[in-house]
Amino acid sequence: MMGIRRQLVELLSDIGFIKSGIKIRDIERLQNPDNDGVALAIGEDTKRSLESQLPMIKGCLVASLWPNGNE
Repeated sequence: MMGIRRQLVELLSDIGFIKSGIKIRDIERLQNPDNDGVALAIGEDTKRSLESQLPMIKGCLVASLWPNGNE
């Protein structure tokens, strides 16, 4: 699960949704026994911003799973 989370953070960074330049190897370097490094890599400002956008993110995920009407 931690690997998937790191990969998602890197992808979000690549498309400009969060701070650019975050790579999996950077997150792994920040990892310690108490956390997986993701929170440290994205920073507190980005974390708060993502939390405030959570309803929009959930809506996008649900919309992407909805059938597109090509029946």
